[in-house]
Amino acid sequence: GFDPEGPTTGILLWVNGNAFLVDSPSGISKYLKQVGVSKDRLTAVIQTHVHDDHCALSELLLSEQSFTLVSTREIYESTVLKVANIIGESEEMVRRMMPFMEIIPGKSYFLYGATWEFFYTIHSIPTIGFRVTVPDENGKNHTLLHSSDLDHFKGMDQLAQTGCVSTEHVERMKHLVRGDEELAMIDAGGGTIHGEPGDWDQTIAKFPKTQFLFYHINPSKLDTAKYQVAKPGWGKTYIP
Repeated sequence: GFDPEGPTTGILLWVNGNAFLVDSPSGISKYLKQVGVSKDRLTAVIQTHVHDDHCALSELLLSEQSFTLVSTREIYESTVLKVANIIGESEEMVRRMMPFMEIIPGKSYFLYGATWEFFYTIHSIPTIGFRVTVPDENGKNHTLLHSSDLDHFKGMDQLAQTGCVSTEHVERMKHLVRGDEELAMIDAGGGTIHGEPGDWDQTIAKFPKTQFLFYHINPSKLDTAKYQVAKPGWGKTYIP
């Protein structure tokens, strides 16, 4: 994201042999081919929100590939309307090609052998992030946190002061990382509606066992000696 020479934000997440596409960047067909994953191999698409740099689902539908979309009702309906207008087809057709698995933020779900916790972030439009926990064969839990697009702390405080969001929700977002995560993927896009890596310095120091990976930013814009930045093709296996 925000890199004129690189792809926009998209993540391929494998959970117990199931492939989840977290958002769909422009050029998704090419990127899936590069990593050797066919479109029909996707278990589902987790749609965090419908900003253009995250929601290029028309490319999948135009290839006549049906897929399940996991999200909230409002994000799903927004996605249907957006895709239908882009490809010039009816909303009914889009719904047939894009079956819906509804999740409700604040609830936990046991899906595909893993526990998923979805939450609303603080962004300019409805956006969800998630925490997924997978036990290995010895019963040890492995947890990944994906913040999705998330405002910086100063912006959160300003929104709370105006009554746009509750102070309780701001505190939840500031304490997203609990310390039990092996990987915390955090928005570092900056500007008006994205995160600032410096906001997480104390959390990074508090939880040294958690690997922090900042994304949604051109690596040249960040101190890579201090912060680890996601780059195209980055990957890591936690349960072989």
